[in-house]
Amino acid sequence: MTIILSLIIMVVTLRIHASISFSNFINDRLMESMDDLKESLVSEHRRYNGWDDLRFNPDRFRNIVESSIDDRRGGHEKYQPGRPPGPRPPHPDSHDFHGGPFPERYKRHEPESGRSMPPPMMGQQDLIDRISLFDADKTPLAGISQDADKNTLGELTDNGRIIGYLGIDKNRAFTEPRETGFIKQQFKAFYIIGFAVLILSALVSFILSRHLLSPVKGLIKGTQDVASFKFDTRIDVRTNDELGKLASDFNSMAMTLGKYENLRKQWISDISHELRTPLSVLQAEIEALEDGVRALDHKALSSLHGEISRLTKIVNDLHDLSLSDSGMLYFKMETVNPVAILLETLRHFEAVCKKQGVTLISKLNDQPTSLISGDGDRLKQMFSNILENALKYMTKPGSITFRQAARKNHLVLSIEDSGPGVPANSLPRLFDRFYRIESSRSRKLGGSGLGLSICKNIIETMGGGISARNTAEGGLGIDIELPLSTGGHRKS
Repeated sequence: MTIILSLIIMVVTLRIHASISFSNFINDRLMESMDDLKESLVSEHRRYNGWDDLRFNPDRFRNIVESSIDDRRGGHEKYQPGRPPGPRPPHPDSHDFHGGPFPERYKRHEPESGRSMPPPMMGQQDLIDRISLFDADKTPLAGISQDADKNTLGELTDNGRIIGYLGIDKNRAFTEPRETGFIKQQFKAFYIIGFAVLILSALVSFILSRHLLSPVKGLIKGTQDVASFKFDTRIDVRTNDELGKLASDFNSMAMTLGKYENLRKQWISDISHELRTPLSVLQAEIEALEDGVRALDHKALSSLHGEISRLTKIVNDLHDLSLSDSGMLYFKMETVNPVAILLETLRHFEAVCKKQGVTLISKLNDQPTSLISGDGDRLKQMFSNILENALKYMTKPGSITFRQAARKNHLVLSIEDSGPGVPANSLPRLFDRFYRIESSRSRKLGGSGLGLSICKNIIETMGGGISARNTAEGGLGIDIELPLSTGGHRKS
């Protein structure tokens, strides 16, 4: 439709332009052939010292025009607009025709008394009606036209001074057979060219549509496959254009969806396992109490309480993760000092660490400039999770060292244990949910694999980052990076 509309506009525009251009060409040629009429009008201006005679005697102007045109054509040939001026054919009464002098009664503008001018020939009348006279200011003097701008103008000069303008009306229909024939021929050419362009455009559009629809059909089928949970679907990328980029993005999307689908399945499996283990222990111990196999004493109640506490922690961790994923985990953002919060957390762990033979080595400096925008309670939760994780997996006796540093307007807190470290390929996955280097020891150590994942969500919500590395001493180091704040209310 765009091509058809464009072709219609093009053909109509060319047709109008051709008509106007051809009309201007005809008028220019006519004006070039009217030197005799111009000389007659200049002579008339000299004779009466102005245009008053023609202004108040329009018939005289018409007689001058008719006489000039009739004399120019010799009265024998049909007027042909656009024909270049040439030798004037001899008049039947001219000296060249009869061998005698040119009769006095055929002088211009002075027809023989009592004798009318011969009637204009076909085509001449149309030209006579289109000729007008204007003064030097382009004010109409004679003729039917009242607007000089609608005429092709020819200057009338006397001794180099413009005394008026001869005008030929532009707005007229083509009536001469040669004119109409030429215009029809041009219009026919426009229509043929337009039709050829339309056919060529349709062919190109057909080829282009096949080129466009082929990858689109692949995208449609791929989308349907992904909707059917076939996340291994891939589209063959054959081009580097927008469709090729779309196909490449589709493949990336399908790969990401497949990854998250695998994580979802692993997530459900891990949750089931984590919940099934303490529930199975609780069920076995309660059945043993009911059957009298085990006595209901303080030790049995302590074991039941431990399993319930483990279940509660798993459920709370899952709840926090679900809130974080949905963006609904509550954070009370204010200006706080994370170093002071970490020192406070260490004091709470001193007794536990001393009992397990773990030494806490603090190289922290609680400076007033170490301020960030964050939630103090969430920071305390994050530090506690990291310390609990270290105490579960490090070799006792041992030590945990705490350091701080400044890096590009960021505060970096490092927590390093004395070992053992972890395999290098496991470092990037330490913060994945339910990931454990040795899943078989989770039951013995009581880990759920959610603590570090929660830490990552907390730190990223505050605009920071967290990473793991092996230290030179053979232990595991956790680096926490937080953007520093330049002002605000300080809360420790």
